[in-house]
Amino acid sequence: MAGNIIFYREWLPLGKRDFRILTMLADTGIFQGNLTALCGYLSLRPGQKKTNAALRESIEFLTANGYITSTLTGRRYRLEIVPKEQPIKVARRWFNDVMQADSYSETVSWEMVVKTLVWISGNSLGNLVVNDMIAAELNTSVDTLGAAKNVLFNDFHSIIREIEKITLPNGEKRNRGQRLAVYADWSGE
Repeated sequence: MAGNIIFYREWLPLGKRDFRILTMLADTGIFQGNLTALCGYLSLRPGQKKTNAALRESIEFLTANGYITSTLTGRRYRLEIVPKEQPIKVARRWFNDVMQADSYSETVSWEMVVKTLVWISGNSLGNLVVNDMIAAELNTSVDTLGAAKNVLFNDFHSIIREIEKITLPNGEKRNRGQRLAVYADWSGE
């Protein structure tokens, strides 16, 4: 399936559980079904009281905070995204690669890899950035961000990383920051 998926910068600081639901909606457009079907998409074990309670809590949170609209008829939910102010386009090719991978070269959740992909997709290559700043925007640790960037760079070859160094008066070289971008998807897939 060609094209882009629309995410929103406002989603990036959200927790893993809430971001999962938004990722599903960005991918599918609208969700209609019960919690078992939702578990199926999210690769969660269905029928667990704790899982169902957490999903209901996320749906309530996302609805109350204007991220989605939700209706419940019987046991069937209808969930839909409420567009936010800062859309970010992500090439479906890169998104599908991340979502369909059996494993990654680093220990990091798919949610964090997708968040990092979205952040970099919304970044201009001309912007010099540091990991601390990105990690704060994604509400994660610098180590987790580093692992997610490594997965995008090494496993999927989907991002460009240009490190900018400075030379200190003593001759020592230090990283000043980096410029990040996502490779254009010219595949037409």
